[in-house]
Amino acid sequence: MKLKTTPLNSIHKKFKARMIDFAGWEMPVQYTSIIEEHLAVRNRIGIFDVSHMGQIYVSGNDSVFFLEKITCNYVEDQKIKQVRYNAILNPYGGVKDDVTIFRESEKDFLIIVNASNTNKVFQYLLLEAENYKNLEIFDKSDEFAMIAIQGPKAEEITIKILNEYKHQIENLNYYYFDKIYFHNENILISRTGYTGEDGFEILLNKDLAIQLWSEMINLNAQPCGLGARDSLRLEVMYPLYGHELNEDRTPVESGIGWIVKEKKHYYYGKERLLLQKKNHPENIIVPFILLENGIPREGYKIFKKEQNKFSFTEIGSVQSGLYSPILKKGIGTAFLPYFYKENQQQNEIFIEIRDKKIPIKIHQGPFVKAKTKK
Repeated sequence: MKLKTTPLNSIHKKFKARMIDFAGWEMPVQYTSIIEEHLAVRNRIGIFDVSHMGQIYVSGNDSVFFLEKITCNYVEDQKIKQVRYNAILNPYGGVKDDVTIFRESEKDFLIIVNASNTNKVFQYLLLEAENYKNLEIFDKSDEFAMIAIQGPKAEEITIKILNEYKHQIENLNYYYFDKIYFHNENILISRTGYTGEDGFEILLNKDLAIQLWSEMINLNAQPCGLGARDSLRLEVMYPLYGHELNEDRTPVESGIGWIVKEKKHYYYGKERLLLQKKNHPENIIVPFILLENGIPREGYKIFKKEQNKFSFTEIGSVQSGLYSPILKKGIGTAFLPYFYKENQQQNEIFIEIRDKKIPIKIHQGPFVKAKTKK
């Protein structure tokens, strides 16, 4: 099956990026090295092609009630031009996808979905919308490109390119968006991202994406691939669908219980999710750090040492794992019994790497503090 390509595909190849199959898309995993690209974002500025992400529009008088039913975070009180992180739920409260919802008007919403879930979510929304009369749903993913600009210099460099909108960009709050002009075309710019750094995500037409990318490169922005995107997001504990998140886990079990709200509206899994949040789930996503050299990988087993100190019992597995360029240690997440999240000092826990048991320490919160502009 032929892979899908973004409008920037030829540019990635021109810069000799290493390309891989990601969710059916041919995407750059790195240009130079993952560590170099990672540090460029933490210290200066990096740009990412995120055109593989899906864009689904939900419009109509029933749009708010519809979205309230299938998500766990508030929609009704979301302001116009505000972005909100949310989760689309299946009927049992499992995460069908984690999304960002942009409110364009009282009844018009743009939902940014993960590339691997675009068609699944679109079909699910269509099915769920059958009982609503005043509702329209469109998948417009093929009409746009999307570029993420991330890092401490993101605002400075973006203003150099969009200089006539300096005031708007400087005053754009975190998780809000605006529409401005770039080369006489309307573009959407939001102060959002997936790295823990300040920055923007820009939705624009395909030809303009090439122009914007080129202008960013001319201002010494570092092109970055999926490898750095993964290490950056894990350092600040942003979840990734298919790793921390899936349909068999609720948002609470997935470590994003903060988006589960006591909404006045009924929503899928509401009673279950609120009960988990009030008490705690049986299992939950837990961050950890290796106490010796090694790199954790998805699927590696996690063990506890028994009292006799010679036997081990498997208690879970790694969901995401890699080398942190900032901490210079192996870090990861594991799906473990809730007990280990709260009682990590009382237990010796190990990861098995190449038949060797390596001790790990359960970590509280993100590994690296996010520096997004609030």
